[in-house]
Amino acid sequence: MRDHSSRPNERGRNANSILAKARKACALTASEEVVLLEVLNAAIRARRDYEDEHDETKGRKRKRVPPTHNVTDRQGDDQPENESEIDVSTGLVRKLPLLIHRFGSKPETAAQILRLVQYVKLDKYDELRQLEAFESLLEDVGKQFMNHTDSSVFKEASASLLHAQKFESLGYLTEPKVIELQDEVNLTFLSMVNGKVPRTLTFVDCRI
Repeated sequence: MRDHSSRPNERGRNANSILAKARKACALTASEEVVLLEVLNAAIRARRDYEDEHDETKGRKRKRVPPTHNVTDRQGDDQPENESEIDVSTGLVRKLPLLIHRFGSKPETAAQILRLVQYVKLDKYDELRQLEAFESLLEDVGKQFMNHTDSSVFKEASASLLHAQKFESLGYLTEPKVIELQDEVNLTFLSMVNGKVPRTLTFVDCRI
């Protein structure tokens, strides 16, 4: 997913170079970017389904194998040489910041990227010792929620935060970020209505 738009516009001779023309021809339109991200989402979802089924099958095989079973007799098991090569979560942990930075400015593409967050086994951040990256991810999700007015972004951002809350081992990082977002939404709401809130409505009542 090369970002052709990140290179400054060529001028003079560079504008007429073969390379510049090739970049211009290969650059995706807005609608093409959305389609590309939809395909990426479908591929990631299919891969996660495969991984989950693969892990479940391995678990059943381990239960059936006697303790004295020779390791050489298990060559038929479908075990990858390097788990990280097929681990979707590991790949997304590394690529999500780039994808959010690249596609987070438009609601159509931002929603697609936020949906990818929901395919990540978030405890992978702990396993990879990337807890700061996890906090940054939560902040990015919150920023997407606040920076857009599109319902699809709200839906996917909310789903991503609910997904994060399922991982209890990361709750000490997730909950403060969720509360921080709630407070920011409350303040934004109160500033929009200019304080014209019913007297019976407390600040706590405004919590989403």
